[in-house]
Amino acid sequence: MGNKIKTLHYLSAKGNNKRITVGLIEYNDGKKAFRVVTKTLVNLKERQITETDNLYSVETFAVLAAMFDRLLENHQIKNKILLKELSNIKPFKGSGTL
Repeated sequence: MGNKIKTLHYLSAKGNNKRITVGLIEYNDGKKAFRVVTKTLVNLKERQITETDNLYSVETFAVLAAMFDRLLENHQIKNKILLKELSNIKPFKGSGTL
């Protein structure tokens, strides 16, 4: 019998041609991990979609979250790069168990 997976919690975001899902999963042996899935529509006419599906240990996910926070709070990144980039995107719609 395979190692079954149960989704404990998840968050999903849908934007213009983009889907992002982050989920906390648990295996039947009690181990937990975070799964991050992204889908981006690259070419509507050809229905070309790129997809990533990554699995992170709880420890790695926590370190990544701290690193992302640190980067996003950096003055130069926040004011000169991030705000400019975000001003050009449409808002995402979210859903999830949290």
